[in-house]
Amino acid sequence: MKKYHLYLWFIALVGLMTSCSQDETDALQTATESNRVTLTASLPEDFAQIGTRALPTAPTDDYTLRCILEVWTRDASPALKYREEKVKLTGDNIVFDFKIDKGTYDCLFWADFIEKGVALEDVSIGGMDILHYKDKFYVTNNPSDGLKAISIIRRAYVFNTDVRDAFFGHYKLEKDAAAVTNPSIPALTRPFAKLTIKEKDVTNYSYCSGLEAKYSVPAMFNVLNGTVDSDQSSTIELYLSGKSNEPQTLFSDYIFTNASSTLGSISLTFTGTTGKELQPVDIPAGIPLKRNYKTNATGSLISEKLEPIKDVKLTVTMDAGWTGTEEKIISANAKVGDYYYKDGTWSTENKETDGNPILGVVYKVNADGSGKVVSLTEQTGLKWGPKDVATGATSGTSGKENTDMIFTKVSEGTYTLSDYPIFNACQELRTSTGNNGWCVPAYREYIDLFKVVSTINNKITAISGTTLFIPSNYSDGYWTSTEMTSNTANLMMSDSSAGAMNKDLSHKVRFMLDF
Repeated sequence: MKKYHLYLWFIALVGLMTSCSQDETDALQTATESNRVTLTASLPEDFAQIGTRALPTAPTDDYTLRCILEVWTRDASPALKYREEKVKLTGDNIVFDFKIDKGTYDCLFWADFIEKGVALEDVSIGGMDILHYKDKFYVTNNPSDGLKAISIIRRAYVFNTDVRDAFFGHYKLEKDAAAVTNPSIPALTRPFAKLTIKEKDVTNYSYCSGLEAKYSVPAMFNVLNGTVDSDQSSTIELYLSGKSNEPQTLFSDYIFTNASSTLGSISLTFTGTTGKELQPVDIPAGIPLKRNYKTNATGSLISEKLEPIKDVKLTVTMDAGWTGTEEKIISANAKVGDYYYKDGTWSTENKETDGNPILGVVYKVNADGSGKVVSLTEQTGLKWGPKDVATGATSGTSGKENTDMIFTKVSEGTYTLSDYPIFNACQELRTSTGNNGWCVPAYREYIDLFKVVSTINNKITAISGTTLFIPSNYSDGYWTSTEMTSNTANLMMSDSSAGAMNKDLSHKVRFMLDF
């Protein structure tokens, strides 16, 4: 009887243990499910398979579409918590299903083409061991930053093809105690502009059998904030024995860009057909680029060697989202009234960015394309310099020559730059803008400026600069850099005349630079 009771007690104990174990398992499963996140990424409609919503096949059979998801903590020291790469994609969208703890995260997406059939390899990203498909056109496995530092692979840089097309996206994930299923994530978009350079003249285009091109492009893109790294660039050298298959197209390229930017100059060298020798040409800096836009630049670029060199003018159309059109004209020569930028380019419309601000307005253009720029602001109540000192700054046509002469005088050690207030202000402008070309104009340079003062003031007013006022007498005159005697310098007293004024008197001054 005692043995029987002991057996029953043992059975009850086992049942209790089983019951407790099952409860704990159920609780664990519930907790695990609450950590689940399902995110669905989609590509833009223009990239979908024609006639369907399905994901596209690669432009050639050698490649396959790959999509990457990275999940980073959103704090002062972001940490990578999850990364997954998918290939062999089917259906309309790309679905990522994973588990993560409660918190706030940055979810980064990247889609591109890689070689078909490449194996997974072990890499380390952000301190995590990751399975990674070998990159083809873009480095996506930066050891510390992953998709926050995508860079071009220079040896795989190809032209006249869509295999370098790619897409990115960023989604802020707020993960609370419940599972997250398919929040509204905007369609991925392109991180670059597609640039196409075309020849306008059909006959001259037929003379070209090949070309070389050289220009600089941004080399790194950050998926987190959608910006290029301005300190990372690469010089692209294109060598083509032949041209694009597209009519009158010289070449096309995918270029990383911020929301908007401008391209630097492009040097083109052409190989002519039998009996044809063609001139090289430089496309001027300033072709506008917009993210997720096609930029088509068309001009008369090809000419025979014996023909006179022409001003390069391009008609630039920008197709928004690969549809719709904007049109601009890019010319090798600046025009009076153009805005002048820190990088040495110019444009009629305001294209200022934080990294490339407007420095001034073009007020004179010479026959050779060089010219002069006036500053957006001026200084008032400043003396020219000390009396009884001859500096040698006597040019009536070159403010740069005069200003450099003053700086030479200062370097001799008798006086400091503070003894020459208008030139000290000029140095401050050089420092603040990063351009050492600024100078105090000579009096004839002021005369050229006042001839177009209305045009200049309209452009300055549009960006909230300080307008110019043509002086009517000495009281509202502008200091020039032109020294008259050891005691006097020229002061502009009208739009065309200057008079000698004591150097120790206070007047206003404007600044200019040559380009």
